[in-house]
Amino acid sequence: MDKNEGITMKYETTAKHLIVEDGAVVGVECEGKTGNKVTVKANNGVVLATGGFGRNIEMREKYNEETKLWPTLDETIPSTNTTAITGDGIVMAEEIGAELVQMGNIQLLPLGDPQTGSLSENIEHSVESRIFVNKEGNRFVNEGGRRDEMTLALFEQPDTTMYIVMNSDCYPTGDEVNNFNESVNSLVAAGRAYKADTLEELAEQIGVPAENLKASVEEYNRHRLGGDLEGQEDEFGRTLFTDNDQKNNGIDDAPFYAAARVPTVHHTMGGVKINLNTEVIDTEGNVIPGLYAAGEVTGGIYGSNHLGGNALTDTVVFGRTAGANAAAYER
Repeated sequence: MDKNEGITMKYETTAKHLIVEDGAVVGVECEGKTGNKVTVKANNGVVLATGGFGRNIEMREKYNEETKLWPTLDETIPSTNTTAITGDGIVMAEEIGAELVQMGNIQLLPLGDPQTGSLSENIEHSVESRIFVNKEGNRFVNEGGRRDEMTLALFEQPDTTMYIVMNSDCYPTGDEVNNFNESVNSLVAAGRAYKADTLEELAEQIGVPAENLKASVEEYNRHRLGGDLEGQEDEFGRTLFTDNDQKNNGIDDAPFYAAARVPTVHHTMGGVKINLNTEVIDTEGNVIPGLYAAGEVTGGIYGSNHLGGNALTDTVVFGRTAGANAAAYER
């Protein structure tokens, strides 16, 4: 924006309605900070890129009724999303006749922070090198499985809470950082993670039976490289036990770490229907002239399970397409 003239950012301004004239979208009606009306007219096309509805509890519950995939998506279930991700763009598009697709496909992760729902403050580092245990100290799922499978299994555990358990392979010094630039040492110091020199001590810290935690780790280790069940899947169907460079192999090198996690809404895969040109499609299958959409506001890209990282490609590819086509659009 700094390199180009003619770009204006409207801060503290909420988009309310798309403006349609002669069957084409020509702008957006907004509300300013003081409640004043702000009208934005487009010289060419309008791009809808407002994200999903992960923080809109009413919408979550409404569309979960379509699939009944999750036991509940009420206010007790947090979200990884920011507070702004409330489905406004989807509502505005539906208001002018846009078709919505696969709205019931709502993805949860089993890795939410118990207090915030965020993926931050997480000690997870390598899929191969950690296990999930419930409040009884028992494993309950294939930790390398689909996100929905893992989260549904977590809903069935006491207090819908689990602990990630791992050893020091990923954190040899404790100063190594996770994806949020947090060191495991800082998380332990803040009381968001637990550290112990023995599994018995770790079990005491997180309040689970020591014998169960030890048995869970021992059974997991049997399938690791060098274990007596090496190469065999375990009772949960897990096959990932050792990473390619064999640095993360088993849970036996102290210190041991644990951190609590809960289900959290991560990605809403339903939204506005688009075609390959990112043009928005109405309920009769026709293009809505002048309106383009990209990113999580759109639906029908993933089906029932969004694979990690793919949404980044989605936003870039369809975002560039939407921008180019909207710029070239002439009423």
